[in-house]
Amino acid sequence: MIIHDYHSLYVPLERAIKLQKHSKDEAERIALSNYIGNLYDVMHNMGDEQVPVDFRKVFPVKRQYKSFIRGINIYSDRLIQNYILNKDFHRQYFGEILPEVEKSVNELCQEEPVEDEALSKDDFFDILYFVFSSIGFDQEFDQFYQKGHIYASHSSQDVHNLGFTLYNPVNHDTDLFINNFQYTYRDMSTLIHEFGHGIDLRRFTGNIDEYNQYFYESFFGEVLSRLMERILHRYCIRNGILVDRARDSYINFEDLNHDYLLSSYIISLLDKDFILSGGHMLDKNKDVMAKKVAKYFMSAEVIRDFMEGIDTFDISEIYTYAYGDILSLFLIDEVEQEGFSSDLFQYFMEKRHLLFQEEFMRECGFGPENYLKNYRKEVELIKK
Repeated sequence: MIIHDYHSLYVPLERAIKLQKHSKDEAERIALSNYIGNLYDVMHNMGDEQVPVDFRKVFPVKRQYKSFIRGINIYSDRLIQNYILNKDFHRQYFGEILPEVEKSVNELCQEEPVEDEALSKDDFFDILYFVFSSIGFDQEFDQFYQKGHIYASHSSQDVHNLGFTLYNPVNHDTDLFINNFQYTYRDMSTLIHEFGHGIDLRRFTGNIDEYNQYFYESFFGEVLSRLMERILHRYCIRNGILVDRARDSYINFEDLNHDYLLSSYIISLLDKDFILSGGHMLDKNKDVMAKKVAKYFMSAEVIRDFMEGIDTFDISEIYTYAYGDILSLFLIDEVEQEGFSSDLFQYFMEKRHLLFQEEFMRECGFGPENYLKNYRKEVELIKK
């Protein structure tokens, strides 16, 4: 069932607060504090104006709050330092793949958009279960759907945020949220994206500090969610199910991926001192950024307009989605050929929480040439 109100969220909230109160581990407290804060936001956004946002339950004394902020800053600093070390690799990678991606996206986006009319509830879930059965995840989806862990969120502070997943890494409470849920193909795509997060997090076997590394430092947190979207689109196109809508959604998917790839490339062109001065959030310096990178593009005005259209230049978010696209494109071929138990997929799952390493990309064969080979095959599938 899809849950439309916030009342059942008080159960995981109280469990998390109790765990936080008795925790003596700093990494665990950081993870729980983040989870509790997000639960408060969700409940408020779902209409609970009386939700007791009492952070004294989370941080009984002021020094605990300072310790939480200090811990977050440590993770953020490690991400930035690692980014600087690998900036040349990122620059080369995105610079090599972008020309062809941009050309293909421009061609795909010439097609007329398709109206995403609502489906019946039965048709909506029949399609989802066909997809999940094809990859052996139908029973796992049942654990979310039948046990009330999928929510229709009535509003969101971020209009571009179609859905999100909340996960308690201590007791493994996991809930999926779809904003303004309707029985449309778009929301089916959002739901399967969030399901990807759900199975990803439920399969995380590291300790709490490793979980925080994955949450705050890794660029691979969107790989499984983007992989699930690709699985949905490909299944529908190949099996003659809502083909026009699937193709249209796939084109939008590619268009969004392009924006993240281009944003990643822009950031990689910035000098080290500029990045270090802004940390992982570079939003307040868009004009300066545009001037710094304009010489690398044929039209300074076009690139400036593109940057103005980007809500946030958050290195963590942008690179997580960019590499979510890249690695999911490699892994979907692996999954389609060998399933989720393949050696490469399992190796990715073991390493996904670590800071970015060029060696990992190379040893897995995730280079730009191979990416473009896979990308060309994907574009041909969309064009059929």
